[in-house]
Amino acid sequence: MSCPAESYPDVTREVYDCLKRRLAGYGITVPPGDSGTVSSHGFSGTFDFDEGASTLTLTMTKKPDFASCAEIARTLGGAVRACGGGS
Repeated sequence: MSCPAESYPDVTREVYDCLKRRLAGYGITVPPGDSGTVSSHGFSGTFDFDEGASTLTLTMTKKPDFASCAEIARTLGGAVRACGGGS
């Protein structure tokens, strides 16, 4: 099951790099570049960082049944805010 795309404002290169480091801490490798796909622990999604517009769009394309889209959105939004974006 997929979830609606979530778009986060005020995401600079520094915020984006912080998010990648946070994910690496959970054993999730983000491929090089500003867009692509990530898959780990039963979750899969796409990401698109637009540096010029300072936005990051994340779409969960597959998730386990126990995780709700709302819970995923709250977790991702919290991570973006913890890195200084998404105001």
